[in-house]
Amino acid sequence: MGYRIVCERMPHNWSAYSPDVPGLIVTGQTREEVEQWMQKLMPIQAASNVAAEAQHKAKMAQLKADGARHRCDTRVSRPASRSVVTPKPKPRPRLKKALIR
Repeated sequence: MGYRIVCERMPHNWSAYSPDVPGLIVTGQTREEVEQWMQKLMPIQAASNVAAEAQHKAKMAQLKADGARHRCDTRVSRPASRSVVTPKPKPRPRLKKALIR
């Protein structure tokens, strides 16, 4: 499986990233250098992304099994007896209009 690599010329160096592999950005002095780094690091980053996605799916399945509808479901994260009350913001002081004569 191939991944797209986008190489960009900057004023003093080159940078490269892949839209197919999020989280991987490299820089170097030459285009060849950034292409070499991308070829070395892309399999590592892609595997890391796959592992993170699998971990996320497992966590979502566990939350669903616990009865949560969403990972931010308050019924799972804290007891219902604790309610969060946000304080009202303090009113801003009014500016006095100065009379200019």
